[in-house]
Amino acid sequence: MLLGVVWLASINYWDAKAEVRIYIGAQDGDLRGAGQAALRQLCRKIKNQGKLKKLYAFVWIKNKKGKRCFQKAGFKMEGILLKDRWWHSTCKRETVLFMGKHL
Repeated sequence: MLLGVVWLASINYWDAKAEVRIYIGAQDGDLRGAGQAALRQLCRKIKNQGKLKKLYAFVWIKNKKGKRCFQKAGFKMEGILLKDRWWHSTCKRETVLFMGKHL
C-alpha cells in the first residue's frame, strides 16, 4: 500500500544540499507519523551516503501538520518567505516557511 512519496529536488553537490519534498496522500488516523518516519529514514540514508550536508524544505505557512512533521524530524525554521511560491489551489502567491536540517 502506497502511503505517499518523499524525494529530493534541486540537488546541489557543490554546496552539499538538496530540497526535500514529501506528499502523504492518505489522511487515515492509523497513518499518523508516516511523514515523520519517511523524513527520518531519508535523512539517515542521505547522511550515511556522506555527499550532502544539509536538507531544506519549503512548507506552506498554513500547513500546521507539515510544519510539525518537519520539526519532529529535526528540521528547524530558518526563515519566512513572503508570497514566495505560487499555489495552484489558491491561484496566488503564498507565504512559505524555509526549514532546514544539517546532517
